[in-house]
Amino acid sequence: MDQKSDASWSAIIAAHAKVGLWYECLMLFGEMNSEGCWRPEETTLVTLLSACTHLGALDLGKCTHSSFLRNISELNIIVQISLIDMYVKCGCLSKGLCLFRMMPKRNRLSYSVLISGLAMHGHGQEALRLFSEMLWQGLEPDDVVYVGVLSACNHAGLVDEGLRCFERMVTEHRIVPTLQHYSCMVDLMGRAGFA
Repeated sequence: MDQKSDASWSAIIAAHAKVGLWYECLMLFGEMNSEGCWRPEETTLVTLLSACTHLGALDLGKCTHSSFLRNISELNIIVQISLIDMYVKCGCLSKGLCLFRMMPKRNRLSYSVLISGLAMHGHGQEALRLFSEMLWQGLEPDDVVYVGVLSACNHAGLVDEGLRCFERMVTEHRIVPTLQHYSCMVDLMGRAGFA
């Protein structure tokens, strides 16, 4: 293809992302940028954020965020959640939390991303506070949210709280436990010495 349009660049990058070729996504984006005047589409930038998240490439994620701010007047909720996900999973929790607090309308996915990120980095109590806030806001948790919640209990060593959350998930929210939920509980019990 002699001349590539925004759409063709986006399609090529998305195809690489779909099969988990994250490094190649970033290389293609670099090539796209070196061609000059191409302005990446919003979906391409979200894909790049996902690549940065998977590779732990915080600096490049920050550059992508800057590109959003330069090229897009108003960020939609998918972009906002992708930014939060990238920042928290790359260990920049304060920035992720700041972006979350700035969101005009938070949804279950935005809470889920932040709860999981906090749990991943050992901030179990804060993740559980955020879960309580989500429930207080009237948002119904799903199985993904509960993986984050149980992981938070696990990493913080909160055995009793983990058991209560698991019970609540099954009885109150009628969520059928998956292998991930059971794995969190086995790990929680193992860390607490219940072998």
